[in-house]
Amino acid sequence: MKNTFTLLICFLFSVVAFSQDRSCAAMEDLEQRMQIDKGLSERMAAIEAYTQKKVKELEDQETTSNKIVGDIITIPVVVHVLYRNATENISDAQILSQIQVLNEDFRRTNGDADNIWSQAADTQIEFCLAKVDPNGNATTGITRKSTTREDWGAGPANEMKKSASGGVDAWDTSQYLNMWICPKISAPGFNNLLGYAQFPGGDPLTDGVVMGYKYFGKIGTATAPFDLGRTTTHEVGHFLNLRHIWGDGGCGVDDFVSDTPESDASNTGCATTHTSCGSLDMVQNYMDYSDDSCMNLFTQGQKNRMRAVLLAGGVRASLGASSKCDAPTEPTCSDGIQNGNETGVDCGGDCAPCQTQYCESSGNRVQYEWIAGVQVESFNNTSGAQTYSDFTAQTVTLNRGESNSITLTQGYSGTAYDEYFRIWIDYNQDGDFSDAGELAFDAGSTSNTAVTGTITPANSVLLGTTRMRVSMKYNAAPNACGNIGDGEVEDYTVNITGPNVPTCSDGVQNGNETGVDCGGDCEPCQTQVEYCASAGTRIQYEWIAGVQIGSFNNTSAATLYSDFTSHIATLSRGESNSITLTQGYSGTAYDEYFRIWIDYNKDGDFNDAGELAFDAGSASNTAVNGTITPPASVSLGTTRMRVSMKYNAAPSACGSIGDGEVEDYTVNIVGGNTRTFDALTLDLKIFPNPVTGSILNVSLNTTGEVPYSITNMIGQVVSNGVLNNNSNKINVGDLEAGLYLAQFKSGNQTTTKKFIKR
Repeated sequence: MKNTFTLLICFLFSVVAFSQDRSCAAMEDLEQRMQIDKGLSERMAAIEAYTQKKVKELEDQETTSNKIVGDIITIPVVVHVLYRNATENISDAQILSQIQVLNEDFRRTNGDADNIWSQAADTQIEFCLAKVDPNGNATTGITRKSTTREDWGAGPANEMKKSASGGVDAWDTSQYLNMWICPKISAPGFNNLLGYAQFPGGDPLTDGVVMGYKYFGKIGTATAPFDLGRTTTHEVGHFLNLRHIWGDGGCGVDDFVSDTPESDASNTGCATTHTSCGSLDMVQNYMDYSDDSCMNLFTQGQKNRMRAVLLAGGVRASLGASSKCDAPTEPTCSDGIQNGNETGVDCGGDCAPCQTQYCESSGNRVQYEWIAGVQVESFNNTSGAQTYSDFTAQTVTLNRGESNSITLTQGYSGTAYDEYFRIWIDYNQDGDFSDAGELAFDAGSTSNTAVTGTITPANSVLLGTTRMRVSMKYNAAPNACGNIGDGEVEDYTVNITGPNVPTCSDGVQNGNETGVDCGGDCEPCQTQVEYCASAGTRIQYEWIAGVQIGSFNNTSAATLYSDFTSHIATLSRGESNSITLTQGYSGTAYDEYFRIWIDYNKDGDFNDAGELAFDAGSASNTAVNGTITPPASVSLGTTRMRVSMKYNAAPSACGSIGDGEVEDYTVNIVGGNTRTFDALTLDLKIFPNPVTGSILNVSLNTTGEVPYSITNMIGQVVSNGVLNNNSNKINVGDLEAGLYLAQFKSGNQTTTKKFIKR
């Protein structure tokens, strides 16, 4: 094993792919990813440094105990099947056969296991089809989507993983191992790949493994010689941070595992007597390119490497701890809704749904007054003297977003006394009347004659049936619960209907739906925010060639307007985010003026204060650099960003800009520093940087104590303490080589500095 860190940077995070002779397109894909993700090398270096340290701990543990130790780690799996016909729509049984193969291979209970290699190991890693979906509902762990597309390609585009490209969006990759099954996968130089995987540390939106439908499982469409499910075993190995056993190089370039012999190249077929680099090749290892029938083991070293990323502190620790293999809590009600207010009756079968238990309320005397009539639009109910009346068998219809007229009438035994009416509606259907807006009508004062008014349910309230409570109390406002004194309480059922009944399966109505009748299990309808149109009128001479924001980088060709809203750039609010804007020219380099707008308040325009997020200030014929700093007060989440480039003059956010181009993107505003910084933030210095010895010096310009912490690039705190002007040195001698973040606090201020340990 040659633990060569430089070579690791060259090979890490490639999407590992192989064709029917299992030759690899990893390096081609890696080159593309490095161009897209400028922070890739640093992240992978930090993950590898941690992995090697953790592996050493596990190896020491194994040596001490002389046995395999640790708990079983179970990984929830969701399988997304993309198909054009019944053949490609592989069966549940075929999918289950693949899960069985994974469990046998990773636990070393596979029937073809042998004792040729003594270091063969039970990894103590298991797999299950997820039982709970991201919304908490029961699931089979399988999704299916019909498509007309055969070839889904491979590499950074990952179109099978994006609904916007016709694929299927990943379920939360911190909780599920996502697998996509495609009719065909190809890449430059490879016509029909078996599969590929994403190493730890990459884009969470594309994390997972991809397989062709002919190479998944061991029944159905599984095709020899890759018909025993080992393609997926191999790819999951990559997903859990294993390299090819020959290290994608000759002798001296290996896989960062101590107990696998060096090899000069991959093996195909079942070359059990092949030797290279002075030793017998381990062609039976799942990370070689042998036929499925030849593969049968992971080693102890590979086991430790995989478990290092899944255990606490590892980059996939949340996946290793996921509970999505556990069945959801079964509600006792046949309506399938559990909200903590059920009666406790086990309805079972096809009985009516269990009833929500509301607080009790009633009058204590109706000798002189009571509720005689409740009218809501065309609904009208008259009644006699009762301290409490259960009229929930009667249903009142209310239109949300509309004014619904009401008339409330008192009944008297003699004198007409002053009475106070209130109405509550359980709009969010949680079994109480205590939430904001659920006091649906308040008379405001007492009256001895009929009271009229309106009820207007908000557009955001849930549709369907819920409880309405009408209370009338003598000479004072009643409460929703308890005894109200002289007066009466009546409960009704209300059915909340449209207008604007959502047709989307997400059940959310915000007034901006597209109006498409999605139906069934389709994707949720998309919110439709209409931004003003803008475009260039001519791109014969110049256009936007590149937009880079932090690690996000998009290159493009000449187009008057480009909709790149499927591309998401991340911005940290309250922090400076670097940008580079590049012009494209057909010949002469002309002076171009860049501006960027961001719809920070998400209201569908770029007109609000501060939404001109970047102004180049002048025209330039070379790449423009600058920063964008979203205010600390802006909302988190996604919104629209518009980049405009105009020849020799400042562009506007809307309309035709003349010679030039407009590009729209999506930006995701994440939580960054929300504080303003004092002199400490500006003046604090650390040195030397890089640190080649054991001491990192900190120059402080403040009195008192300054707590600090140091984290590695996967978020682990590796050192902490307190500094002051008498003690301003940090011992970093025990830190592994790599990139670190040092955070210093003074009062309410926090300063973060990067440094490199060599």
